[in-house]
Amino acid sequence: MAEQLIETDRMFLIVAFGVLIGFAATMAEPALIAIAEEAEEISEKRLRAGTLRLLVACGVAAGIGIGVLRILTGAPFGLVIA
Repeated sequence: MAEQLIETDRMFLIVAFGVLIGFAATMAEPALIAIAEEAEEISEKRLRAGTLRLLVACGVAAGIGIGVLRILTGAPFGLVIA
């Protein structure tokens, strides 16, 4: 599926695919689920496990999206992180 998507030359779809895969994989990560539940316990439910998982998954998705965009455009790494 990813190879077929790359052949379409639609940069937005390729980046969106990477973002969605990164988000979904992070949300399903068993270690993150366990750590988020532990953090909720320790914080006496002031920090919800679902919120923590969502924030981490959004960060991973954004990072993957930026990385995929950088690969597709060939932009220098220094320009991307600046």
